[in-house]
Amino acid sequence: MCNPPPTSQRAIQVCLREVLDNCAFAWINDVLVYSPMVDQHEEDLRRVLGCLRKDEYYVKISKYKFFVPKVVYIGLEISDVGVSLRAELKKAELVQTWPKPENKHELHVFLGLCNWFRRFIYKYSHVTAPLTSLLQVKVEFVWSEVCEAAFKELKEKIAELILLFIPDPTRPFNLYVDASEKEICIATALMQWDLRVNGLRVVALTSRKLVQAEQKYPIREKELLAVVFGVKTFRIYVNHTTKVYSDHKSLKWLGTSGGLIEGPDRVKRWAIFLNALSIVPQYIPGSKNIVADALSCRPS
Repeated sequence: MCNPPPTSQRAIQVCLREVLDNCAFAWINDVLVYSPMVDQHEEDLRRVLGCLRKDEYYVKISKYKFFVPKVVYIGLEISDVGVSLRAELKKAELVQTWPKPENKHELHVFLGLCNWFRRFIYKYSHVTAPLTSLLQVKVEFVWSEVCEAAFKELKEKIAELILLFIPDPTRPFNLYVDASEKEICIATALMQWDLRVNGLRVVALTSRKLVQAEQKYPIREKELLAVVFGVKTFRIYVNHTTKVYSDHKSLKWLGTSGGLIEGPDRVKRWAIFLNALSIVPQYIPGSKNIVADALSCRPS
């Protein structure tokens, strides 16, 4: 067999096709069964085991856990509250003790390890921008004070162990976007109001560095690009009830007659795309960093 992993993945997906994304998730030979209630979980287990028995798959009982409130699955700790990287404490501790890189290869290895945590770090691309700039072919490796500060900040971010909450698809979402002139990056945070704690909680985070052409955009277009990037990334959650928060006042008129129509063709395309979704733009001063407040809530 020349491709064991994809072949095995395809086989288990075919076997569990009746229950996948309904009450089960499969990653090669690891199967996760999830249910909201105990009675329902028993029924879901019967369905999954029935599918396995039908295709003559065998389960090793010593490796399985049944009826547990939380579980470590493919490196993530999953519970009814959310998803965290507490299962990867060894990796986080390894990052904390990592020495200062002395060349591009060592920096590349360090960032490769840190990249595993990027989904749990707000503005990850902003934080790592001074470090990734050193990896460019024509840039000489010079470890400056800015690089040292970014190196330490990245370690601190990873030590925080952010918890991403499981969203309720029946409730509206908030999208917080930001573009940075200094780090030439854009970032987005998808959030939702948690009734259990009466506060906003982070559902997902994403960020990226702007390509060379995008870096030349005026700040107004960079902020709009951040909105488009966030909406496309979290498209399955975005609808007419979604509020998009930005610290750029001109985006308040997004979705209104004549709003953001003047400008390059790319701006018009972005405006047409966003207006079709009927999202609700909101202005929020940079000082009111709700995202930072929500990120400060670590998993208990």
